[in-house]
Amino acid sequence: MRVRLHGFLFLSAAAVLMASPSWAGPPAGGGSDTIGSYVPTLERFYLRNSNTTGASDAGNFKYSVTAAAADEIPLTCDWNNDGIDTVGTYLPALERFFLRNSNSTGAADAGNFKYSVTAAVSDEATGVGDWNGDVTDTIGAYLPATERFFLRNSNTTGAADAGNFKYSVTAAPNDERPVLGDWNADGSTTIGAYLSATERFYLRDSNTTGAADAGNFKYSVTAAPDDERPVTGDWDGL
Repeated sequence: MRVRLHGFLFLSAAAVLMASPSWAGPPAGGGSDTIGSYVPTLERFYLRNSNTTGASDAGNFKYSVTAAAADEIPLTCDWNNDGIDTVGTYLPALERFFLRNSNSTGAADAGNFKYSVTAAVSDEATGVGDWNGDVTDTIGAYLPATERFFLRNSNTTGAADAGNFKYSVTAAPNDERPVLGDWNADGSTTIGAYLSATERFYLRDSNTTGAADAGNFKYSVTAAPDDERPVTGDWDGL
């Protein structure tokens, strides 16, 4: 499985990726993940083929859909089931995806569409995952105000055909962070919640409302609350 970082502060795209309103699940294509960097002010990717210090040998390019700087949110996933993660961008002001099938500058050849569940702009968090186990990543939206997921099985505008449900572990709105992963190794990405105040994960094995049947536990490395951010991934390849 791929590794994805999840930072859900719902800040502007000028923030770093870990603090952007995006969330992503692990594609089911297997292989090893390696690192990269994205500079918001340049809207430029620097990708590396090994988990070491060194040159950006997997890609050094700008991918941008507007003239303004730092107004887009980077995405990386396998949009066409070729086993390679490629880039995309999400424009919060338009709630629109621009997805690309190669790690290079160019047209959004994997998808150019709006996906929105409310009339307001910039009120949704966006994410990607393999919701149905077909080894292709597709998009979704999360509405913090209602703590509700809207998931789609194709990279197009349309109904939330992969899931439309609330998943919440407290009565208060906006106090949880969505997380995604394949918790049971069945090839499908499913949802979870992370409660920052208690630094606790609540994971679910299906994209539906229900109990945290894949995990309900605290994971913390400091004594202070709300100073950590959740990440998910297959660290051992099993």
